[in-house]
Amino acid sequence: MSSRRLPALLLVLVFVAVACDKNGGTETPKATPTGPFELSVALTDPGMLDPAKITTNAATIIGAQVCDTLLAFDPRTGALKPGLAETWTVAPDARKVTFQLRPGVTFHNGRAVVAEDFVYSLSRLADPKTGSSEHFLVDKVAGYAEVRAGATPTLAGVKAPSPQTLEVELTEPFAEFPSIMSSLVAGSALPKEEVDKPAGEFAAKPVCTGPYQVEAPQTDEGIRLVRNDSYHASNGAFRNGGRGLADAINFRFVASDADAYRLLDEGVVDVSPVPVQDLAAAGRIEGRLSSGVNGHVAYIGLPVKKAPFDNADFRQALALSVDRRSIISGLLGDSRRTPTGLLPASAGSSAAAGDCAGLGTETADPQAAQGALGRAGVEAPTEMTVYLNSGGGHEQWLQKVADRWEEDLGIKSVLKTDDWQPYLDFLAGSGADGPFRLAWAIKYPSPESLLAPLFSTSSLDNFSRYSSAEFDAAMAKARGTVDDTQRAAAYAEAGRILCNDMPVIPIWFGQDNLAFGKGLTTGGGSRLDIFGDPILRELRPS
Repeated sequence: MSSRRLPALLLVLVFVAVACDKNGGTETPKATPTGPFELSVALTDPGMLDPAKITTNAATIIGAQVCDTLLAFDPRTGALKPGLAETWTVAPDARKVTFQLRPGVTFHNGRAVVAEDFVYSLSRLADPKTGSSEHFLVDKVAGYAEVRAGATPTLAGVKAPSPQTLEVELTEPFAEFPSIMSSLVAGSALPKEEVDKPAGEFAAKPVCTGPYQVEAPQTDEGIRLVRNDSYHASNGAFRNGGRGLADAINFRFVASDADAYRLLDEGVVDVSPVPVQDLAAAGRIEGRLSSGVNGHVAYIGLPVKKAPFDNADFRQALALSVDRRSIISGLLGDSRRTPTGLLPASAGSSAAAGDCAGLGTETADPQAAQGALGRAGVEAPTEMTVYLNSGGGHEQWLQKVADRWEEDLGIKSVLKTDDWQPYLDFLAGSGADGPFRLAWAIKYPSPESLLAPLFSTSSLDNFSRYSSAEFDAAMAKARGTVDDTQRAAAYAEAGRILCNDMPVIPIWFGQDNLAFGKGLTTGGGSRLDIFGDPILRELRPS
């Protein structure tokens, strides 16, 4: 299973897609089994399990069973649901969010969860001494700058007026803040008394609020989770209140996806990733393969401040000349998806907006590309430099893109590679004067997680140097709109503007491919959530 939680500067663009689940996703939900059973899951090394420091997909999968979050997202639609909070209210000016906590929720150590636990946990996330790469998730909370500067350990904007009431004050209108609180990193309540134990204890055996608790500290071989009998079982995102149907979940750590899949073939584990070379064979076994987008997309950025890339029609010509099918099928073994829009399934319930009709389809459209070039009215360069970081096989697919540009538009490309950190420094400094390869990963189920960092004028991650007053205004309107329907419409307008301007060319979105043991089902619907992770809480034998 590929990593989803990446450093903030590792850019990827994500797009609308629907999980493809070959376990019979339209079946009628069945009764919950009464017999005991355990699940065994093969994962690559998850690294840190401290919820505030999780950076890998494997750690997220484990942490999602150990921790509930303040709010939860429906695993199949991304819609926000009650989690550790029963209700939440966004103030009319979108500068304050009030959460009413669910009574009777306890940590695995037996202590009741109170609002002060979120004051501590959110402040800890922001504190530079914690070392979390995801601290930016709370950068709009009042007091964030002071905590980052080391002036105080506590976020001034997070308050607990009563044990069951949590208030979060923001430095600007941001009606999407509740979505952030459905992410494992930001939305988990952590008990200070457990975090403060000797170094390494909490990270190896995190104590949280979820339906499963860690039986013994994590080892190099794996970790075992057992049922939390005091779990509140009122999580609004899952069937059965999120309780989890398995009596225990055994996570086995392996070196590679190939090793994991071999264990599934041998009947040692019930769930594993599928290596690219085994995708076709796995798809031929009834009920084995489930595939879904994971929140990643590779894209080519365009330096929109430099001629001729400052012409939107020229950028459209480049986009329409890309043959994604030759890349996805020819080079990547159908292990990716073709992008169709500017909002990912991982962006939650607003993900359906912003389809890009001018994006092109799976194959190149030379006639349309040449027409766009004609409309541009600019002299196309005879040669341009295409920038990329070394490693990862990027040279192969970028050469295919370059070959199409030369054939369809008469533009020859020279690929120029550099090591990762110098490459980022180059893009952040003087910047590219030609197309460049980058990627982004969505962090929480909201359009904000994608659109703001890549395209807002003030964003440091906007390496295309794209700047549009119209786009920035649409984003500001969305952030300040409390009504969910109207806010979704504002984000859709922002997506429409981007589709017309095409500051980047999406090439694919990432896809997780998982194999399941015979008969394992969720009783109806996909076995994968909107991030391509297995919905382990609902998994059971048929």
